[in-house]
Amino acid sequence: MEKFKNLTNIQFLFLSTVILLPILLTLGIAIAEIVLFFFTFYGIYKTLKEKKFYLIKNKEIIFLLIFSIYIAINSILNNVNVDKSSSIFFFRHVFLVISIIYILEKCYKEHQKVTKFLYLFFIIIFIDSLIQFFLGKNILGYETINNRVSSFFGDELILGSFLILFFPIILIFSLDKKELLFKDIFFGFYFFIILLSGERRAFVILLLSVLFIIIFSKEIRKLIFKSLIIFISLVIINSFIFKGTYDPLNRIFVKTYNETIKYNKINNDPILENKKKIIIFSYQHTNHYRLATHLIKQKPIFGHGPKGFRDYCRGVNYDSEFGMCSTHPHHLLLQIIVELGIVGLIFYLFAALYVIKNFINLLKFNNKSNTSVILMTLVLINIFIPLVPSGNFFNNKNLMLCFYSIGLYLYFYRFNVRS
Repeated sequence: MEKFKNLTNIQFLFLSTVILLPILLTLGIAIAEIVLFFFTFYGIYKTLKEKKFYLIKNKEIIFLLIFSIYIAINSILNNVNVDKSSSIFFFRHVFLVISIIYILEKCYKEHQKVTKFLYLFFIIIFIDSLIQFFLGKNILGYETINNRVSSFFGDELILGSFLILFFPIILIFSLDKKELLFKDIFFGFYFFIILLSGERRAFVILLLSVLFIIIFSKEIRKLIFKSLIIFISLVIINSFIFKGTYDPLNRIFVKTYNETIKYNKINNDPILENKKKIIIFSYQHTNHYRLATHLIKQKPIFGHGPKGFRDYCRGVNYDSEFGMCSTHPHHLLLQIIVELGIVGLIFYLFAALYVIKNFINLLKFNNKSNTSVILMTLVLINIFIPLVPSGNFFNNKNLMLCFYSIGLYLYFYRFNVRS
């Protein structure tokens, strides 16, 4: 621990927790939740002990606390037959945000010493994914599923979503000018593994993210261009020389088109027929959205409560005449309105306007100190943008990632822009 002499052992441990969260998530959500519980407890304890009340009293934290109180009250008052404990104690995610800001304020200057382990972790994922792609099994024996690489996630096909979420965050930890060739190659393979994952949403977000960075972040534009060249080279090599167990381009583009045509033909849906078969993303998504619209009309102001969409579907045995049931409507904005009502939508819009306003101000001073905030803005866009399908907002892992990202965003905005 000699080279970390500027940090106490506990500070180094929790700095590592912030930067190495991707590793925790691959070990399992239970392990990640236990570690983050102690992390949050330590952060809040030190914040109060050192009387850093400005971390709690700032307007962003107050806004998040009011939002968490609304969720708790909404959950209690709505007659929803689900576990309400996670909603009642929703404020714990806000405490996570405070703890992240506290730890990074104390230790962020030492982050490069920890980032090396993060690079190593993702390189191992790249190697494992390539083994699975070319041999059909990874080093743990997990096979490809439906022409999709999943690496250490096994039958949980979230590799692409996992990588795309942490893409801008790793870029932030890569802002120094050292080892540029390594980083070009690293991110070239990063893009290629997202393609191999077969996740259409992740790949679309990757393309949008790359375009966003090229337009708004001059400092890392050259890195992205070089990484794209390496990515395209890998795609060409895979297509004509070293072919894997399936064609990822066919999975992403050709199969997507064919599936849409197939659903149009085999699903004789009179409502879609009357609307000239308008499909939003897919037949299933369209019917999830139809059901969400029906539920919104029932309780437009306060919604059906957290996890209310799932509760309704359980009540009809996942067979609704108004659309297709699931655990959630697969669209963030619709889920917020269904389960939290127009009041929840107002919270969302206030948060969106806050991020947009900050981003516009950043463009006036696009320098190195603001690049990290621009990249964290991209993370929030990727999580909260309503233009693409999304996961379940009230899923514990998704909430953990959401508020982890919010914590990073507020730290970089507060200490790189405001200061």
